[in-house]
Amino acid sequence: MSSNSTGPGGIEFTPQEIYDLYNRLQIENYCILASSVLLFFDTILTFPKEVQRIWRRRFTGATFIYALTRYVNVVERITLVVSLFIQPALGNDAP
Repeated sequence: MSSNSTGPGGIEFTPQEIYDLYNRLQIENYCILASSVLLFFDTILTFPKEVQRIWRRRFTGATFIYALTRYVNVVERITLVVSLFIQPALGNDAP
């Protein structure tokens, strides 16, 4: 009996490879979380000036593009951070 595990696509992994992959995934998740916190901090920090300089003026195409580029990124990051916490909580039942 071998100590290898079979992953997706029939690829065999040694226990050391599984451990290394898990550590890499953890580091990636921490980097995602850290960069997301910086984005949220920047968004909160600059919001008062944004209200003053953008939202109190007439709505134009430039305002729409500004809002789109700024807040689509924030929504995407919220979704990504939530998925980081939900997927491990689901355990092995997650796809």
